[in-house]
Amino acid sequence: MESDEVLTGEEAAALRDSAASGDASPSADAGGVRALDPDHWERVFRDRAPALESIAERMVSRFRLSGRRFFRQTVDVTTESPTVVRWGYYLRGLAVPASLHELEIRPLGLRGAMSMDSQFIYTLVDLFFGGDGSADRPPDFVEFTAMEERMVRRFIETLVRDMEDSWRPLVDLNFVLGKSESNPLFLSIAADSDSMSITPFFFQIGERALKLDISLPSALIEPMQFVGKETGANGTGKAGGWRQQIREDVKDAEVTLRAVLARTEVSLRDLTTAKPGDVIPIEEPGMVMLMAGEQPVMEGSFGTIRDVNAVQVTRQVSRVKAGVRNG
Repeated sequence: MESDEVLTGEEAAALRDSAASGDASPSADAGGVRALDPDHWERVFRDRAPALESIAERMVSRFRLSGRRFFRQTVDVTTESPTVVRWGYYLRGLAVPASLHELEIRPLGLRGAMSMDSQFIYTLVDLFFGGDGSADRPPDFVEFTAMEERMVRRFIETLVRDMEDSWRPLVDLNFVLGKSESNPLFLSIAADSDSMSITPFFFQIGERALKLDISLPSALIEPMQFVGKETGANGTGKAGGWRQQIREDVKDAEVTLRAVLARTEVSLRDLTTAKPGDVIPIEEPGMVMLMAGEQPVMEGSFGTIRDVNAVQVTRQVSRVKAGVRNG
């Protein structure tokens, strides 16, 4: 080896073979520490999320119908569990050109995206105009044609409406289609470090599987994992379960009660001329109102028990009637 030669031919070949096989990072020995690439951070939703599963099933059903209308043949659509990755990491893994479409999520003020590779667009246009969809997109086509852009825009608009219909039974959201880009660097819907939930949908057309990714912010997806789960063994579904849980939690709240023993009216003149020892006459309280803040809650009679002043509750009061009677 020459003195100025950094790597031998065998060493360079070994590094290339290692990178091609995906074994670029050294494996850790038993009990050792394995290096973690901080940029490759992803998480799959392992827990069952009935709400998300229900939405995904409806989207698959609607995508299947829309795909059949555009591809002019039977299309089988499947999906997989969403994966949470950093937005910048996901963009760097997309091929150029790609078909990227911005989604504005109203009224939450969040943004998501739909993405497809160039082969998806090529097959869509080819089948729509009578082709068999088996040809591969020529590698020298680095930009989409005007016809391809119009076709994919119509296709995405249909899928966006399908998304709204799928989400509406659970959450009433509006997905507004924004700008479209072919270069991932120009689609700025989130910071590179923000986490996004990526849900893949596969359109199976004959022997060819075309992939569509829907990217939604984790701020929208993660809370949906807890919607639709029963709160206990005796839960009655998503609405009854939440209602019962809130009712039980409210019962543990501490409330300070005050008793209004008597009321009277005096003139300002009498009040300003009053001296120590003067007596302000009041009527004997026949009924005592127990209040929480300014809210009447119970009525009772005043008395003593074990030489301590007390109120014996006779009934709970109507909030409306008690408020009218007490001004």
